[in-house]
Amino acid sequence: MMKKTVVTILLSASILALTACGSSAKKADSSTASAADSSAGTQSAAETPAPTATPTAAPAAPAGGTVLPAYRYTGTDPFREEACNVILADAAKNFEPSDVTIPVPCIFQVDGSDEQDIKVWGSFQVYNYELDGTTLAVVNGGNTPGLMHMMATPDGYACTSFEQLLTEDEEELNRITGGNDEIKALFSGYEEYADLLRLSLIKDYVDANKLSIDSVRNMDGEVILLDSINFNGEESGEAEEAGGEVTPQVRFESAEGNALYMEYDESNEIYNVYLEFSGESFEGNAYYADGRMDIEGTDPNGDPIYMQAISNGENLVLTVTESSWDGAPTGSQYVMKAYIEA
Repeated sequence: MMKKTVVTILLSASILALTACGSSAKKADSSTASAADSSAGTQSAAETPAPTATPTAAPAAPAGGTVLPAYRYTGTDPFREEACNVILADAAKNFEPSDVTIPVPCIFQVDGSDEQDIKVWGSFQVYNYELDGTTLAVVNGGNTPGLMHMMATPDGYACTSFEQLLTEDEEELNRITGGNDEIKALFSGYEEYADLLRLSLIKDYVDANKLSIDSVRNMDGEVILLDSINFNGEESGEAEEAGGEVTPQVRFESAEGNALYMEYDESNEIYNVYLEFSGESFEGNAYYADGRMDIEGTDPNGDPIYMQAISNGENLVLTVTESSWDGAPTGSQYVMKAYIEA
């Protein structure tokens, strides 16, 4: 008899992670964003309007004026790019100068159904660092969960306002999410993912600027070697060797009864994906791209189907970005839990 155990999904910056930041200002196809059932709500004291409907400009120089270059987004997701810029602009106003400020735009979900009011839910974090030899030491930082409202512009996306989550009580979560239980669930259990994402962003920053930085020191004194994290959610050396074989991994199930199996093909360095939707089975491959999994497959009718998978550490959110099959139409979204089968 098959035993199923609910597990917590350890999100990393290289699989099912959500977020990294980049310099591209190109507008993404909003059909790739989910159409969550949520309303924006009225502006309140927790909502901070942006001054203009143009993409936010990040500070042009290192805050501390040191030899360290300013952080710049090096990914391809324009929502994350704008979130990074908003975080950096806010940090420049609210923190004393440091050697470098690095944002962590932990985006949970995007509703792009209205290009004039794109809703971006997430935990928008920032950390300030000082250089100590070859170590970046955390000086201070902050976390502001909430809802960024964005709109499409000729240059990309611009944040028009930001509704901050003031508390974690039910009333406040309902205000931010429009009472959507699936989105509310994403505001908890993301901490492990966010920390791996933070380390990944630091590693990207170090690599992009060819810096001689090999570690990060947290405020509690813990030192983490950047090379000790493989950004697949595990410390280096902990993953078992598969010897080129395809090794079964986790099964994800949604409340609707849909399922997704994912297994890593080490010889080809890709994830094979097996899906069961609407009583039909089909297959595909998954690739890591800018903090999420992009899934390309063939639906039961033999036509291409494309999906994106992100997670907050407890739930996998699967969005169908392009499909001609009625069993999983474009824009449909499924919140899945992970199980280990033994």
